[in-house]
Amino acid sequence: MVKNEHGMVTAETAVVIPTLLFITCLLAGMLWIQTAHAQTNETAQFIARSMSQGDSKAQAMRRVGESSRGLKVRVREASGTVSVHVSRRVTVPSLPRLAVTVQGNASAVRE
Repeated sequence: MVKNEHGMVTAETAVVIPTLLFITCLLAGMLWIQTAHAQTNETAQFIARSMSQGDSKAQAMRRVGESSRGLKVRVREASGTVSVHVSRRVTVPSLPRLAVTVQGNASAVRE
C-alpha cells in the first residue's frame, strides 16, 4: 500500500466532476437539438397542410406566428402536391459555440 494517499479523493473528484458536467451539457444540448428538429418538422407539416387547403405561403407563415422567426422555407408544388422544406439554425444554450441547422420536410395533397 502506498504511504501517501492523502488527497487522492480530491484529485479524483477534480477529474470526475468536470467530466460529468461536460457530459450533462452535451446530453442537454442533444435534447435541445432534437426538440428543435421536432418543432421544425411540425412547422413543415403545418405549412404543407395549410397550403394544401388553399392558403398562400404568406398566409401559412402568418398562421405559424412567432415560431416562424429564423425559418427558411422552400415550397414546391407539382401535380396536386405541396412539398415544404423548412430549415432553422439552432444554437445550443449549454454549448454556445455549437450551432446546428435542423431541417424538416413535409408533403400534402391539395384538397
